[in-house]
Formats: sequence, structure tokens, C-alpha cells
Amino acid sequence: MNDKKKGFTLIEVLVAVAIFAILVIPIGNLISQSVKINFEAKKKAAVATVLNEAIEQIYHDVRNRIISLPREGEYHDVKYISHETNTYIVEYDLKRMDANYDFWFETDSVGKVSVYERVYDSVTGIVKYDNPMSFLPSTNDVKIEVLYNGTNDEAIYNIGILTLNVKNPKLNAKYGGKNNTVSFSVYGVYDMFNPSQQLSKIFYIFTPNSYIGQFTTDSNTIKFVDEDHSKFFNEIIRVHLSIYRLPSHEKIKESNFVVRR
Repeated sequence: MNDKKKGFTLIEVLVAVAIFAILVIPIGNLISQSVKINFEAKKKAAVATVLNEAIEQIYHDVRNRIISLPREGEYHDVKYISHETNTYIVEYDLKRMDANYDFWFETDSVGKVSVYERVYDSVTGIVKYDNPMSFLPSTNDVKIEVLYNGTNDEAIYNIGILTLNVKNPKLNAKYGGKNNTVSFSVYGVYDMFNPSQQLSKIFYIFTPNSYIGQFTTDSNTIKFVDEDHSKFFNEIIRVHLSIYRLPSHEKIKESNFVVRR
């Protein structure tokens, strides 16, 4: 009787190891791939969350004029947004693509009145208010007259001693303030060739609420609008934003969108 226990041969061991490797290695690769996919998905979800938050914040601030766009038509700033354990910096640029104001006017610290005409920059695609005309009024009350020619669709604006001719006018103006010691008396819209005939056309002046008290009129065709709470859409603004992850400053996302206000 042979009591010797039979063991595994070398070939059997090698075959078993090979079978084990065939079964285990793909499972390990699958687990590794799954972890990698989950990590990438988490990164993309974080970027999407930061992007949505940045767009919502900037859209709200632009739409509600918390962010002011200057006469030059461009604005640049940054925001910091935290998500989970990461901090992101959002750089954004605003450009005025269109505007309904026929002109922009303001007063400085000494009471000088400056008027800026609407200019479209074909190189940058920006609508800005430039080519300033200025004067120092002899009194603290400045007269504004509006003359309109419906046949040729043009307007003449007399602001104090200044005259501005506008083709295809919107009959809107923007007052930028800066000095509340100067007041403005605004008359109705009159026929360009018969200045004694008042027209039914409405002329709007948009201004921050704090400056509305500077304007007076005896015509129901002149409207002074608090632009901070206005429901009118007078500007189209394009927003370009770039998102960077800190502290590496790696750019992870860019986006463009348009805001009407």
C-alpha cells in the first residue's frame, strides 16, 4: 500500500496561476478604470457647478446694474468661487454690443456738462460713447430741447449751448451724474421744421435714482426713468469668462453669454 500523498506538479501550479491572472487582472483593470472615470466625472461636475454659479452671479449683477459698464463699453473684473475643498478664480470681460441711448451726458465736480455721442467701433465690435463736447453753464439750470424730423428720421438735441445731430434716433439718453448741483429743464419733442408744434413722440432719460431729482419737465412726453429698477432693455452686453483652479492657475473652462438690460 502506497501512503505517499500526491502534490501538485509544477505545470498544474503554473496553469492555476495563469487562470487566476486571467480572471483577476481584468477585474483589477476594471476597478482602476472605474475609479478613474468616477474621478473625471467628479471633476467635470465640479467645473459645471462652478461655471453655473459664475454665470448666475455675473448675469444677476449685470442685469441688475450692480456691475456698471462705463462709457467706453468695456469692463474687466474677477470673482472667487469656492466649491468643496477647491477655490476657483473667475475672470470676466464685459463688452457693450449694442445700446439704445442716442447720447450719454454727465456733469463733473465743478459743474461742467459733457455730452458723448454714440460710436460703433467696427474693430472691437463695441458700442461706446465718445467724441465729447463740453461746456460750463452760466447758471445751474441747463435747458434740453429735442427736435425731430419724421420724414428723414433724425433728431437734433440741444443741450445748453451744445447741438447733437442723430440719424435714426431712439429718443433715449443716458445721464451718468457725478454732480447733483446742476439741474436740467427738459422740454417736449418738437417738430424740427415747426418748433412750435409739439409731437407725441416720447423722449426717455435713463439715470440712477439718486439723480432723477435734477430733472424737471412740464411735458407728458418726457420720461425720467430710474435705470436701477427699469424694465426697459437698452443694452446688449456680451460676457466672456475664464475659470482657473487655484493654486495652480490652470485654466479649466471658458464660456460666453449675452445679457440684455
